Parts: sequence; C-alpha cells; structure tokens
Amino acid sequence: MKRILILIILATYFTVSAKNPKKKDWDYTFNKLDLLTIPIAGSMSYLGYINYYSRKVYSPSDIIATQNSKVLNYYRYSPALNDFATYYSIAIAGAGIAACGPLVGWNGKKIGTVAIMYAEMLLMERGLVGIIKNVTRNARPFVYDPTVPLSEKTARGKDAYMSFFSSKSSFAFANAFFWHDMIKHSDWDEKWRIYGTAFLYGSATVISAMNVVSGEHFTKDVLVGAIFGSTLAYTSLKLHDIYDMEPYYDLTKIRLVPTLNGVYASINF
Repeated sequence: MKRILILIILATYFTVSAKNPKKKDWDYTFNKLDLLTIPIAGSMSYLGYINYYSRKVYSPSDIIATQNSKVLNYYRYSPALNDFATYYSIAIAGAGIAACGPLVGWNGKKIGTVAIMYAEMLLMERGLVGIIKNVTRNARPFVYDPTVPLSEKTARGKDAYMSFFSSKSSFAFANAFFWHDMIKHSDWDEKWRIYGTAFLYGSATVISAMNVVSGEHFTKDVLVGAIFGSTLAYTSLKLHDIYDMEPYYDLTKIRLVPTLNGVYASINF
C-alpha cells in the first residue's frame, strides 16, 4: 500500500504542476533534425524488437533457482489485472489520437506535425525500453512467488525476466505528457484543459499501480518507467520547438573567405 501511495503522490504532483495550463501559440514544426530523428527512432525500435528475440529462454531449473533466491510476500500475481492495464493504456493512447483533430483545430499541417512527433516518440520509447530490458534481465515479482505454478512462469518465457523497467508505465506517462502538451495548445476552456490533464496523469498512475498490484513489476520499475516516458516525451517535443531549437536547425556553417594573406575560415553556430 505504501508503494501505491508513492505513485499517487507522484501523479498528484504532475497534475497539480499542470493545473491551469495557459494556452500557448503553436510552436512546433518540421525541421532538418527530422532527417536524423526519424531514422534513429526507427532503428531504435528495430533494435528493441530483435533484442527481445535474441534473449535466452530460461529453463524450469533457472526459474526455480530465481524463485528460491529471495522471499517476497507482498506481490501477488494477477494476469487479469495485468491484461486490463495493457488494454487501458492502449485505450488512453487511442483517445489521445482520436482527440488530436479537435485539439489542434482540425488544421492539417498541425495534425501532420503531431503525427510525426508522436510516431518518433513511440518508436524511440518502444525501442529503448526493449534494449534496456534485454540488458538488465530482471525477474518479475511473480517469479519469486512459490504459489504461482511453475507452468505459468515457464509459459511467460523470456517475458518473465523483463521486469526493469515498466514499459506500460513508460508508455502511459509518455502519452500523458505528450497529450497534456497538446491540450495546453488547444482552444479548450480552462476547465476542460484541467480535466483533461487530470484524466491523463490519473490514468497513467492507475496503470502504474496495476503493474505493481498484479505482480508484474516492482515499485522502482514503474517509477523509473514514469520518469523515462515523461522525459522522452519532453525531448521529442523540444526537438520540434521552433523557438528553442531554431539555433540548431542549420547545424554548423563553415565560411571560407580569400584574403591577401591566405584564406580566412570561420565557423558559425
């Protein structure tokens, strides 16, 4: 229960800090960095995918050794709750996509910009989560629970050792941060912007709590996932920010000027 309270406090902080969001002028656009970010995001997603299938398959003896290595009495396995958390996170993402048009005033250029930013964010997030899980290979809490039949643990295969960190929490908070920013740019009334923000972060917190209660993740897994997803969403948005990234769009310019004494070289950033 203490761990769930930590999650609720975390979500409350995000929600309160986002209270009364002020509408800002639309300041996102395509830029030259997309020539790098799009293929990098796609590559990361592909690496995360192949890393999962390159992992070793744990034998029943490996799982039993893990189970006997420590005693955990406060995590209980609930596949149904875990499945609900999965469907819930997908539904929240779908709701954000469906609301994209009204949020940006049905402007085709803005919708296209949102689509590319969202795709970059999700590709990068899915890829990096997969890579990190493959490197850490931490057993999920239910693997340590002797009351869970060995057949259920072996049936999960490689996934039973992908606890750190929570991909659902990362996905949920990345979505919450991203669509909250779109809400700040919308023409919605202040009251509805507050409601929308509370709904997004509240849902992300519920999903994270379900990950812990269902025995799928430790508390640290969902906390790291929440921070990771929020940070990645923030970074993805900033890469398209007209004002913050404008100095970097042209990258480096090298200028060569002939003089009487040779050639004068200058580099402008």
